[in-house]
Amino acid sequence: MPGAVHATAHAKINLALHVLGRRRDGYHELDSIVAFAEFGDTVSAEACGNLSVEIRGPAADGVPGGEENIAYKAAKLLDPRLGAKIKIEKRIPAASGLGGGSQDAATVLRLLSELWGLPIGSIAKYTRLGADIPVCLAGGPARMRGVGEKVELLEAGWPELPLVLASPGERVSTASVFGGARNFGGDLVGEVPAGCSITELSEWLALQRNDLESSALSIFPSVGNVLSALSACRGCLLTRMSGSGGACFAIFESFRAAKEAAAKIRREHRSWWCVDTVSSPKFGRGATAQ
Repeated sequence: MPGAVHATAHAKINLALHVLGRRRDGYHELDSIVAFAEFGDTVSAEACGNLSVEIRGPAADGVPGGEENIAYKAAKLLDPRLGAKIKIEKRIPAASGLGGGSQDAATVLRLLSELWGLPIGSIAKYTRLGADIPVCLAGGPARMRGVGEKVELLEAGWPELPLVLASPGERVSTASVFGGARNFGGDLVGEVPAGCSITELSEWLALQRNDLESSALSIFPSVGNVLSALSACRGCLLTRMSGSGGACFAIFESFRAAKEAAAKIRREHRSWWCVDTVSSPKFGRGATAQ
């Protein structure tokens, strides 16, 4: 049994997010394409008598530690008797639509499973903590349906995507954005392409939507400014808001174009958060023993 383990909690990106409607229980039926970026939080876990969660890092402001943290709650669901010292270095902005909390929780579950030799078990019990947790547990590009509990991996022939992630810096309320969403559509258009190029995947994604985008734009107009700035960058193939926002992503034709675009955004919009990164099928899983 390792004494300590660590892993990256890779940022989750909704490349497409179709909201099919609201169920009687208040949850929304989704059909979404999810990928993971190299960029993310750093999570470590060390065997300890008691369970604790410490939050630090450049994006730690406002993220609760201890019993209020979603990773703490996930650990308790795994096994309430577990003891571990968990440290999370926050880089993913909170309330940005990049799944930081859910990915931290999923990463902690994988780390504690390795640390203590316990199976994670059925993902159903974790869905009440967050709809993104099942897809974060699966890792890799995936199609997510239902209320998040139905996950189909899409790793075959999935290309690496040069990305820029950017946000105006506002914390976007998921409840407000879902509450303002009115124009629900249907399932994804056509079959998810396999063995495709960056351009081919971007063209297929352009046929899809984020059904929460219009609601987010009406509440947080600054998100529209980010989308416009990304779209104006040379080499941009597609731009869209991720999840309930306010972070947006742009797919670029090359890694050089993505890096140049991120530098331009940071230079011209100094108050925004912006990084260039890559999405790859290999991101989203794994723990490393120390």
